[in-house]
Amino acid sequence: MKTILTSLLVLALFGCQDKLESNTPAFQGLKDANYLWKSTASTAVVDATGVLTITGVGGLGTLTLIVPSTTLGPFVLGADATALAMYAEEDLLFSTLNNGNGSNIYVSDGTITIEEYDTVSGTITASFYFNAYNADGDRGLNFSEGIIYKLPVTTVVP
Repeated sequence: MKTILTSLLVLALFGCQDKLESNTPAFQGLKDANYLWKSTASTAVVDATGVLTITGVGGLGTLTLIVPSTTLGPFVLGADATALAMYAEEDLLFSTLNNGNGSNIYVSDGTITIEEYDTVSGTITASFYFNAYNADGDRGLNFSEGIIYKLPVTTVVP
């Protein structure tokens, strides 16, 4: 009887967890704090100059993250940054290169953090969040809790 109770307790505590490992590879994030955007098709490409471009298509749009290298650590996003986040949905393109306008100044910001670049298995793991605006600056978009988990990387050889 103790064994059954212990088993039920373990299942109750750990059985309902949403494990990212069961969704390997993964590219997802919380869009505008209420929609879990998940990529259904993703690519990660390192070009001949070392620039990493991660693109995912899912839900209603396409998310693209660009960082200048595969070096571990954070890459800052914003209008003057070397890293870039873009989200295209229908006829709208949101970018961290654009700032918002209005009574207050709204600036694009965020971070892409490369946590692991496994050259042996050829995968990348990272996290991200950002605020971006359309070209006119009158519409904004937020991504939070972004995860890239063990996404296969293709390297373009010159």
